[in-house]
Amino acid sequence: MAMVSTLGTVSMSALVYAQTIVRYVYVLANSIGVAVQIKTGYFVGSGKSGVAYRKVYKYQLIGSACSLGVILFINLFGTELVSLFTRDPGIISRLKILLLISIYYEFGRSMNLITISALKGSGDVKFPVFYGICSMWGIMVAGSWFFGMKLGYGLTAVWWSIGSDEFSRGVVMILRWHSKRWMSKAIS
Repeated sequence: MAMVSTLGTVSMSALVYAQTIVRYVYVLANSIGVAVQIKTGYFVGSGKSGVAYRKVYKYQLIGSACSLGVILFINLFGTELVSLFTRDPGIISRLKILLLISIYYEFGRSMNLITISALKGSGDVKFPVFYGICSMWGIMVAGSWFFGMKLGYGLTAVWWSIGSDEFSRGVVMILRWHSKRWMSKAIS
């Protein structure tokens, strides 16, 4: 946020509007993630890790499809939606770009939120936290600074960097789930 504030009020406003709009997609993915964490904990705790392993892929598919559906709907009606917030053409044009990038961002975030919740439900907590810290600093912050500030791509690069952090974490967490290393982390 501090980096974006140096880009001016139009960029800052577009970012705040984008974050407000995509918060609805986040709530959906996060809610599914919480349910997945509970179900995974139940299955793993009752000795049914194999069931948990299979079910999480199904939950992931449903959650990602729901998130994609909502963000595509938002993009389909983006012009009308954006005009509810502002009439400033600079903000509207930037916001429409951010909402388009949000298709990538929200798909990654749904993978991240749902799979990390499954890992937490299984007892695998340290790896997601460690990778999350590394990804946020290495991809989101460094990418935002390098591409957005140093190379001058601005708000668009910052939003891509945030999305890339989420997407990276989602892919890595799915690979972690697929590896079944989480099975050794269950609390007995």
